[in-house]
Amino acid sequence: LQSKFSAKFLEKLNVDCFEDKKNPDVPTTSAVIHNGKVYTKLQASVVTLKYFKFPWPILAFLLSFIPKALGDKFYDWFARNRFRFFGGSKSVQPIPKAKEDLFLDKDEGIHVCPLPK
Repeated sequence: LQSKFSAKFLEKLNVDCFEDKKNPDVPTTSAVIHNGKVYTKLQASVVTLKYFKFPWPILAFLLSFIPKALGDKFYDWFARNRFRFFGGSKSVQPIPKAKEDLFLDKDEGIHVCPLPK
């Protein structure tokens, strides 16, 4: 989401993933394009979880009943606290040579993870 390609692409789709006006270059959500529709925040997670192995699709099913406004608030809270829940790193790992073909722009780190149809 932080690449030039992504910024132009999301702008064409009228999707704002950079809601924090204090840090306009830092995305505040993720985005998934599935079957021609753009999903953000919790809805993006639900779409993605449907393609994981059991038991994640069950969680996706349950989360899909949460209204969008409430789900977005939950997503924002969870995103703010994710390092507290799971730990984390301040640095990003380089792209492994064997995985470079999954990236549209290796220099900018644009990752393409196609979902099955």
